Amino acid sequence: MKELPIPETYEQEFKYMPLGTIIEQVLDFIEQEVDKKTTVLDLMSGPGYLLGRIKSLRPDLELTGVDIDERYINFAKNKYRNINFIISDALEFKPNKKFDLIICTAGLHHLPYEKQEEFVRKISGLLNREGYCIIADP
Repeated sequence: MKELPIPETYEQEFKYMPLGTIIEQVLDFIEQEVDKKTTVLDLMSGPGYLLGRIKSLRPDLELTGVDIDERYINFAKNKYRNINFIISDALEFKPNKKFDLIICTAGLHHLPYEKQEEFVRKISGLLNREGYCIIADP
């Protein structure tokens, strides 16, 4: 797998096209449409930028981020202390609960093509019965 940039650099990329556009659309949806107290899981959360933005808009939501890159999770834990971050491979992640909303923005393309279907199937098993998922990838 290609080495990703340091967390500070990667976080800056989220502000520009096409990632910035995707993030703004996801934020608009979450701000306006997501019920109070919703549990949100961000798979392949990177350095936590999106969850940090969500927390500032919707402090009522319970947020969890998962990423395989220890640098990103350590960065996120230090920067966004009121969000739960876990180091794990998204394909291997086994939480002790299900979630109301699962998001994955700009992460799917990091998986080998032959693993993408498995990943999408895994998401359905992590959702509550009435839960839903947002996958957005440029």
